[in-house]
Amino acid sequence: LAMSTYEQYDFTSYIHSSIYAIFTGMGALFCFIYADGTPKTTWFHCSFYQHHMFDIQKYLAAWQIGDWILGTINEVFFSKNKFGSRVASTFHHLISIIGCTLGI
Repeated sequence: LAMSTYEQYDFTSYIHSSIYAIFTGMGALFCFIYADGTPKTTWFHCSFYQHHMFDIQKYLAAWQIGDWILGTINEVFFSKNKFGSRVASTFHHLISIIGCTLGI
């Protein structure tokens, strides 16, 4: 399969985002149910759980910030989307990076 440089970037970007979505979904579900390591505590009925960020949540948030930084770099330097779409995507990534960093 011969692909241009942009097609290679586009293909790799889709694969990366699919893997990221799977791990993020699994991590979010795990943290929702079991992040504190104590059985039978979930976000619904534990006040401490609702107001505390456990280590695994911090690690996953740092990983997520790294992915948003990569997405921003890809959008700014490699994307062939229209200018308005690139600006909106870049703004979306930057706001997410700031919010998640402040949350940690």
